[in-house]
Amino acid sequence: MADERKASPRVGGPPLFSDVGKQAKDLVTKGFLGGHTVMVSSRGPRAATITTTATIVQDVTVGIVMATFQEGNTTHNLSFATTGNQIQAQSTIANFGLAGLTAGVQTSFPGGEYGKAHITYQHDFAALHAKIHGFKAAPDLELSANLGNKRIFTGGSLLYNTETRNIGMTKAGIGFTTDDFTGSLVIDPLIAKSFDLYFTRFLSPRCQVGTHISRLYEKGLTSAKVAGSYIYNSQTTLKGRFDDRGLVAGLLQFSPNPLVTFSLLAEVNSTDLKAHPNIGVSLSYVAV
Repeated sequence: MADERKASPRVGGPPLFSDVGKQAKDLVTKGFLGGHTVMVSSRGPRAATITTTATIVQDVTVGIVMATFQEGNTTHNLSFATTGNQIQAQSTIANFGLAGLTAGVQTSFPGGEYGKAHITYQHDFAALHAKIHGFKAAPDLELSANLGNKRIFTGGSLLYNTETRNIGMTKAGIGFTTDDFTGSLVIDPLIAKSFDLYFTRFLSPRCQVGTHISRLYEKGLTSAKVAGSYIYNSQTTLKGRFDDRGLVAGLLQFSPNPLVTFSLLAEVNSTDLKAHPNIGVSLSYVAV
């Protein structure tokens, strides 16, 4: 497996505001979902990929079929989900008339009026994002900006309802990144009245630890997750997580080759050892 340091923000500029704290979020959540999953992908010409995923969670089976192909600097995604029999289509154009500028549109059937359109611009000193939620007369507008560089950045986002003229979300944050450490703070002072702290640190080139602490300060509620990962060898990664509810989870990820990945998750409640453990198995295979 590749060194997880490669997951750090892109070289040359700050991340999108929505990606602030992403490295810590991935460390404490990615791979820790329960259920059993099988994913098979097939690659074809023009960077075309067809992926079929089946997931069983608590006796409920969810199936998703996704097709992705690229045409020049445009990427198209088409997916079908068995839940709700919904079809989603998305197209994204990279370097849309200007280096660093990306534009995209997404719609779904049924419910096409709830589609989205976005435009993103990433520069050496700024990452800007605008999104329209809903193809209707009065859509919601989401705007965000992150200023700085790859080492230190600050920014914010807001969601504005053009029909009611109310602000539905507002956040502000700051982040700091080095080769071995990431730290960020995101505050929602008006709506959720909360703050989130994210930290990661490499203890060695193979070992990383991180945490996510969330506080709803008006309600006096706090939640915390602490996780760590260890790259045992080029094929095997071990992860562990503990949260404030007493849930302890261990995750084994094994890739005998770049085309196959096997994951085994086991989670127990340390405050109630008689409760049934949560076991999850996933298999991913790429056919070329």
